[in-house]
Amino acid sequence: MPIGCPTNFLKRKYSVIFGCLETNHMAYKKLPGFYPDQEEYQPGEELKDYLEEIYPPKSMATFDEMDNDLRADGELKNLVYESSILYILRRLVTTTEHFFRLNGENKIATNTALRYYLRNYTRYSDEQVNKLSKLLLPCMDTARNNFTDGDKNIAKQQKKYYQWACFVCGKEMNETTSATADHFWPRAMGGLSNSGNLRMVCQICNNNHKKDYINQADYHYEEIAISATDYKHYKGSGHPKIYEVAVFAKSNYCCEVCQEPAYRVGELTVGRIDLKDGWHYLNLAAFCLKHKPE
Repeated sequence: MPIGCPTNFLKRKYSVIFGCLETNHMAYKKLPGFYPDQEEYQPGEELKDYLEEIYPPKSMATFDEMDNDLRADGELKNLVYESSILYILRRLVTTTEHFFRLNGENKIATNTALRYYLRNYTRYSDEQVNKLSKLLLPCMDTARNNFTDGDKNIAKQQKKYYQWACFVCGKEMNETTSATADHFWPRAMGGLSNSGNLRMVCQICNNNHKKDYINQADYHYEEIAISATDYKHYKGSGHPKIYEVAVFAKSNYCCEVCQEPAYRVGELTVGRIDLKDGWHYLNLAAFCLKHKPE
């Protein structure tokens, strides 16, 4: 499997005809490191994993029913769960940042205030309070780390590695094209400026990837529903670029059919998984031009 396409991220079983794809259970996984043998963990990812330990994806009867009625194969339920986890993560990180400013940027006083808050204004156990406080302070630190010349050199190396193609959409970039370094786990939520978290993307995708968006569950997927009959109609519908990036994120910036990453296979486009279904988020995926279903 190529770099950038974790095998467990989004598993699909394909029929012979592209328009009849059967969706399996969706799993979320962090992007791998820049080098094949290197996976660098982001502070925010560690916090997210711990929140998932506290709140395992147990049965949610109402969402099970919604998911079943829509034949979403668990994808809708997972999006609701993932969105809720990211809400809690974001709330805890921003609360820590609030105490940091309130206490004159004193880390010891911030930790004391944070632990008091968690003990008195939440129902977390003492063990959970201790673990959360240890995870939250490093997340806050990342937002204050400057983007150094060394980080920029990492980004330049990646431009060569990705063959001057945008990691998100696959469009070709060159010396004169605006290429930017993007933090895929946002700095504001515990993302480091290292090779495991920096990707070279075009300016358009960077503008629509948003600095504090963590993954596809952060996008307003419920708004991605368009009355369209074909791809030409879809492109002319005024569909915001940010939602196209959300679909690319859903497919982990890889073609849904060949699973090749955008920087390797070339430009990605949005298409429907089942051609008999409409243009809505659960039925949209990223495809390379070779495997575009319509």
